[in-house]
Amino acid sequence: MKSRPYYWIVSIWILTLLAAMTQIWAASHTGYSGMVTINRRVKPGVTSLEPSAGSTKGGTTVTVKGDKFYAGLTTVKLAGLVVSPVSVKSETELSFKTPAGSAGLVDLEVFNPGGVSIKLSQAFKYEAPIVKTVEVKAAADTLVANGVTSTQITVRLLDQNGELVTDETVNLLADRGTIPAQAINNKDGTYTATYKSSQTFGQANITAVTTTGGKLGKVELTLTQRQVSAEKSTVSLDRNWAMIGQQGAVLTVKVVDKQGLVMKGQTVTAKVEPADQVTVSTAKTTDKQGETQLRIQSVTAGERKVTVQVGEVVLTSTASV
Repeated sequence: MKSRPYYWIVSIWILTLLAAMTQIWAASHTGYSGMVTINRRVKPGVTSLEPSAGSTKGGTTVTVKGDKFYAGLTTVKLAGLVVSPVSVKSETELSFKTPAGSAGLVDLEVFNPGGVSIKLSQAFKYEAPIVKTVEVKAAADTLVANGVTSTQITVRLLDQNGELVTDETVNLLADRGTIPAQAINNKDGTYTATYKSSQTFGQANITAVTTTGGKLGKVELTLTQRQVSAEKSTVSLDRNWAMIGQQGAVLTVKVVDKQGLVMKGQTVTAKVEPADQVTVSTAKTTDKQGETQLRIQSVTAGERKVTVQVGEVVLTSTASV
């Protein structure tokens, strides 16, 4: 009974200590929770933005680097307008696409919850698009000079910020072959037209010129000489027999190229075997249908085989009379 006051005092002391420890634990965890909230409400920092200029049409992707950016919490204003969406890649980097705006310098402001923000005055410059670069490309840069083969020409216009210009008029000129006077505007920054080769081989230069500012772009094509097709060209006789010493047989030759198109102005020669006592007339160059004729005569009877050559090309097709 005399020791009970001592135990009582010890018990009270232990309970008091436990209560104090509980308060310390609660305070430390409350503080930790508060730190998370405070970290997300601190003033953000901005060290750079790239690019610092873009088109008045908007759509420029701007990357902002700094500190204390939070996904879903950090917001951006450009020229006083809220930008959405904002992509926060990390605590030190975010990006957004600019809305359309008027030409001139505008302010950039980055916000964290609680209204804390950082403002960069005249940080971004809206610029009216001016064509600086004209890119001209051909789907195929080598064509056969037959007046038929074609390729698509594509023109891209880039402004001073390297962005596509979508509202220009592009005029076209070819020094060999044909192309429409104006390219089709595809409304996506590309302008297209179909070029058709000439019938003379060599280099063909295609020039694109913008109506506004007269900016130029060029592409060079190679037009290769047409080649006689040994397989597609034909040889035929008006008849497979002829009277000795009379008018003889008429040989018709049609010359086409490897694309199957007729070839005008080609020189044709014929070889007859056996050649004894046989004469072959000299043929005119092929006409606009690609045709010419030769006359074969003989003073002796017998079968003759005729082989035709166009330049250095020996035709596959032959004839017998």
